[in-house]
Amino acid sequence: MTKVTRLIDALQTIPYLRALPEAELHRLAARCTTRDVGRGAMIFEEGRPAVALTVILAGRAKLVRTSSRGREQIEHAPPPPR
Repeated sequence: MTKVTRLIDALQTIPYLRALPEAELHRLAARCTTRDVGRGAMIFEEGRPAVALTVILAGRAKLVRTSSRGREQIEHAPPPPR
């Protein structure tokens, strides 16, 4: 399976993108980049402009907000895999 094929498969799991024609999905996948992110790494930061659509292909991500007092508030944390 090629990188583009894996990306197309991943993009098709997103309801918003699922209806796109195959050619559009292929063009989108060809423009995608992938990166490995270590545990605890920040993927994006609240308040910063969005520069990309982030799709998590493997693993989990925790959505965290920092309060005005500097405390970390977990907004969403998916359950561990079974």
